Amino acid sequence: MNKYLIVGGNSPMLKEVVNKINANPNMSADIFVRNIKKYQAEYEGGLEEKMVVYQCDLYSEEIIEKLCASNEKYSGFIYAAGVSDLTLVRHMTRKKLLDVYEINFIKPLLIIKTLIEKSCLKFGANVIFLSSVSGINNVAPGISSYSTSKAALNNLVKVLALENIKTKIKINTVCPGIVKTEFVKSVVDMSQERGGPILNRYPHGFGMPNDISPIIWHLLTENTWINGQNITTDGGFSVT
Repeated sequence: MNKYLIVGGNSPMLKEVVNKINANPNMSADIFVRNIKKYQAEYEGGLEEKMVVYQCDLYSEEIIEKLCASNEKYSGFIYAAGVSDLTLVRHMTRKKLLDVYEINFIKPLLIIKTLIEKSCLKFGANVIFLSSVSGINNVAPGISSYSTSKAALNNLVKVLALENIKTKIKINTVCPGIVKTEFVKSVVDMSQERGGPILNRYPHGFGMPNDISPIIWHLLTENTWINGQNITTDGGFSVT
């Protein structure tokens, strides 16, 4: 039985991944989400006993110990939680900055550190952090905390890949461009009037969650050779 650990499992980009795990008799998962009721409503009838969902507060230090409370050996780990703040640098405060960094960089670092330290990941396990193209080459007013925290995460996986060569644990980020999710809609105006100039930089249009999920699924279950990479999936945004 291959068991997976998923943090932030109510991300639309993970829905297909979770459904595939749930449908496979040789797979199971421990899933940590902020809102259990919302998650169960989205996957009505899709959760079986082998798919255990836990309530979590990623700002709490207790979450790190909860993730490693069992003696499970996970075949893979996905960290898909993230927050954004559109405060301009001249209005930035220490609290605003740390609130973004806590979820986007500090917590994933401490979680993967603990999983490795306590040998919770199997030999050859696959680890995926959901990052962003904003951490690679996207510059825009108001995304200083978000883009730099994602850039830090993108570089973290390269260090982790080197530090875990002996255990063959493969660690990568998936870096989407703009994908039509509720989270993105809350920070990006996608109307034709305001979003037109941004959309013009996406030759294949804004993404959908099912444009990202196959890449995550491949890295989680089939990856044998990709390691320490920031995999950009942005509909051509990077080359415009």
